[in-house]
Amino acid sequence: MDLYEPCGGHALFIIHRRKIDYTLIGLWLVDFHSFSAALIINAGVGPYPITLALKGYIYMKYVVYVFLALSLFVPLTLSAQTGVLSVSTYGAVCNGSTDDTAKFQAAANAAASSYTTTGSPVTITYAGNCIIGGSISYGSGVHWRGYGLITVPSGQASPTFYAINADNVEWDHVEIDFTNSYGSSNPYASGIGWFSSSSDSAAHHHVKITNCNISNSAWGISIFYNSRSGSLADVDIANNTVSSPTAYSNWDGIHIGGRVSGITVTDNHILNRGDAAISLSSENSTYLLSGAVISHNMALNDEVGLDMSGPSNVTLQGNYVQATVATNNTSNPAFRALVYGGGIPTNLNVIGNYFDNVPGPSGTANVDINSAVSNPPPSYMTFTGNTFGGTLGDLYIRANNVTVSGNTFLSPGYLNVDYYSPTNTPTSNVLIGVNNWLGTGTIQMGANTSLYSNIQLATQMSVGTITQVRP
Repeated sequence: MDLYEPCGGHALFIIHRRKIDYTLIGLWLVDFHSFSAALIINAGVGPYPITLALKGYIYMKYVVYVFLALSLFVPLTLSAQTGVLSVSTYGAVCNGSTDDTAKFQAAANAAASSYTTTGSPVTITYAGNCIIGGSISYGSGVHWRGYGLITVPSGQASPTFYAINADNVEWDHVEIDFTNSYGSSNPYASGIGWFSSSSDSAAHHHVKITNCNISNSAWGISIFYNSRSGSLADVDIANNTVSSPTAYSNWDGIHIGGRVSGITVTDNHILNRGDAAISLSSENSTYLLSGAVISHNMALNDEVGLDMSGPSNVTLQGNYVQATVATNNTSNPAFRALVYGGGIPTNLNVIGNYFDNVPGPSGTANVDINSAVSNPPPSYMTFTGNTFGGTLGDLYIRANNVTVSGNTFLSPGYLNVDYYSPTNTPTSNVLIGVNNWLGTGTIQMGANTSLYSNIQLATQMSVGTITQVRP
């Protein structure tokens, strides 16, 4: 059954005045037109209200009866057909004390239903301080546009905004503050999540998250396709902030995993996370992640900066990653590439980044493939134009087909090309081109020459002494 309500009283205002000065009616018409432009066009009125207003006056006999007919009984469901609806239409009060989860869910259901019928996405808006104590789940075609705050009293084991098997979903200016985090590592315990279900096999497209702020969630943004034969493509995550209240608390800031491609993660700020600031992962040998650009993000005081766990065909460019707070964790690299879930990192281009973990117990940037694969394939990784800082080693390489050239090493700099001795897995085809050392530095290789093949070292540029420890 359709529900009906007046459209804000604009037409009723016109009824009370037979002739209205165009300046005043212009203000009212802008508001009225933005609310129900689609309805006016569908009724065949076209631009007449605006055209007449520009002449200076507007008369009842031309337009008021049409406006009145449209405004007295308009189905609430039609607002979704115009492309925008408000959670307040579904009873959300957003007063900072009432739980509005069910009202948000009703709005999401209406938007998804409209998309199923029309194929056009619907934007849901909200304002005020909206309490969401549960999870809002939905499918395709739902866009969220925030004008207020989402307060989550206590984190749950499911995302606050939970898109499932969804196409064409977006979040813009969505601010989520978790009063209490979920308390344990769970990718579903996120502020914004996109997940495939165990029964899905579709090729999904378009996930966009922009200008959002997520604070104190166990995980910040989670996007995973790791079920059956489907996939996800076209993921855009830009200009967001994901933070924790203290350094190295909670877990991943932004994590994309599984059979996902066409990824851009740009201009985000990730602060104080207890695991990776930004992570790309292949979940197993079937669900491989491939095709991403990670650029111009800032990650500060995260346990791990940029985590490349098994992806391929990734460009990482212009990111600023630094940890300045001491940690006792045994591994806190600003960058790492490793084998994960059967996925082997290949074709990574690491260009023009700043990596520094001054107080950390591990190397600033770690590439370790050969310790996890008995017969490691070529990695095809390139490091160029980066700046490496840190106290216990700037760049550690245990992988094949790696080029390191045109980088800057802060003093004291350290570059280690290693093999995996427990299984006698060799390292081959590593080119150390010309790099710039801003002080003393060390280039080190292991003692077993039989476990190296085609390691090339160019003359380095240095302010201080470069010590070469080679067999």
